[in-house]
Amino acid sequence: MKIAFIGFWTNYPGGLLRRISRVYSLLCSQNENLSCDILLVGGSKKEKPETMFNKIDCSTDNLRIIKLKPIECLLFLLFTNRYSLVHFWGNSRFSEMLQRILRIKKQKTLYTVCDYRAGYGLFDETVMKRIKRLFHNAEYIDLLYPAAEEFVSENTKGKVFVTPGTFTDLSIFKPENKEKIMVYAAARLEDNKNPTLLVRAVNLCCDEIRKNGYRVIILGDGEYKEYIDSYIRENDLNDIVIMCSYQKTSEFLPAARVFFSLQKNENYPSQSLAEAVACGCYSIVTDVGDSRKCATEQIASFVEGTETAVAMAIRKYFSMDEKEKRDIINSAREFAQQNYSIEKIKDYYMSLIDTICE
Repeated sequence: MKIAFIGFWTNYPGGLLRRISRVYSLLCSQNENLSCDILLVGGSKKEKPETMFNKIDCSTDNLRIIKLKPIECLLFLLFTNRYSLVHFWGNSRFSEMLQRILRIKKQKTLYTVCDYRAGYGLFDETVMKRIKRLFHNAEYIDLLYPAAEEFVSENTKGKVFVTPGTFTDLSIFKPENKEKIMVYAAARLEDNKNPTLLVRAVNLCCDEIRKNGYRVIILGDGEYKEYIDSYIRENDLNDIVIMCSYQKTSEFLPAARVFFSLQKNENYPSQSLAEAVACGCYSIVTDVGDSRKCATEQIASFVEGTETAVAMAIRKYFSMDEKEKRDIINSAREFAQQNYSIEKIKDYYMSLIDTICE
């Protein structure tokens, strides 16, 4: 069987590309009759795909990467019959056009719903009309959010499968030489990721952060970067808050002690949060949606989405003795080993592929 997965070139690749690329790479290494092409849409001819995949700690050894412009991708799929399954995602007009072409060809497809705003019906009316058309015309849907199953099922004639949790690469993400570092990581610093909540909370407890010798590292880029830079300068936080733009999380999380996941509506199934837990981090998480599936109260604080609540969680961590902090590292790692192994996700996707292609 030959699979095509549609990826998108971006300077800030997010969790879905990390997730699916890792799964297909492993499946292809373990199944000699399975191969996967990643059709990477966008970017310039000078940009090398290896650059993007290096950013997300994903090997391309078992994958074939084909770089295409959007129109080239549509034409490529229209005039080729090489794939047993085309796996795609996204809420854009491109995704809708892609789906139409694949339906005309009677190509078997799998559509992953990876944006919680689509799964929960939270976009504005115009965008939701397009998303509902994507749902309606999908034969098979892979849904990341259990709580969205009813809404998605009501808007499709296809079969809906719910992904069983999340995973990360436990060999890359593991505790190492812990430093007094707290990390916030989001590929795109956008409103639903809530990055401004972090800096407001840090400003409330900046004296305690300094007293305890900690630094806060913000990883990510996007629309709120300039605002956050200005806020840091205006509130004299430069000595404790460091903006590092988009970076590989594996270069920071193993040494970090605390991780922030502060999304407005849903933190599950965050790849960055899974990576942080695997690295033994204490997590401060907004208590929304299915976020409590990501960790336990032993290794995390689940808080309201206010700066006061986040600041209180930071102070709570500082009040712990060293034994408690060491126990958190060990307990978080054990939680990840029990819950964030790739095995169940790998088996889920292999079963899904067999079901669709039988």
